[in-house]
Amino acid sequence: MPKVTSFDRIAAVAARRFIADGYAAVGLRAIADELSIKPASLYYHCPRGKSELFGRALSAYFEGYRTDLAAAAGRARFPRAVFRMADWMLEHPPVDLQRIARTDAPQLAPEDADQVMRALHDAVLGPIVETFGAARIGGDLPPDVDPSIAATAVVALVDGLGFQHLPPGREPTDSELRAARSSLHAGLKMLKGLD
Repeated sequence: MPKVTSFDRIAAVAARRFIADGYAAVGLRAIADELSIKPASLYYHCPRGKSELFGRALSAYFEGYRTDLAAAAGRARFPRAVFRMADWMLEHPPVDLQRIARTDAPQLAPEDADQVMRALHDAVLGPIVETFGAARIGGDLPPDVDPSIAATAVVALVDGLGFQHLPPGREPTDSELRAARSSLHAGLKMLKGLD
């Protein structure tokens, strides 16, 4: 197991805070206080400040997200692999992708915004695009189905069924998760008449 560095600890706390509250609402002092370090210590790891920390922390978070999302599919073939990844996304803390793309990223230095948007795209869409692409090559989908558009539709369905309407700290109940999963599977089947 790789050694956890001090930046790994910083990135984990920063990513959690930024994902929960957004770039503008999280200050370096709040992150430092949670880590019991001085705010100046954050500049040792991210000399360009908060924008760089956001970029690096979310990139690290999304690297793990991609690994876990791809692992959720396991060895399943299409369409089961897509269902498994969608289920995984429903069962894990939601990431407000729209806020990151439309509100947070424009506030960052251009290089940090590019880093975050590439990491977000690769992590959230990458495994699903790959699954749709393999299904198209394997003849499970017609050649006119664009894997990127299909993956974006899946993510939009999951995002639309997310539990962002719940009060902070309230987890969805088992019945809410079952209803969301059932609705999601029905929506995915409608994408191409999947069974």
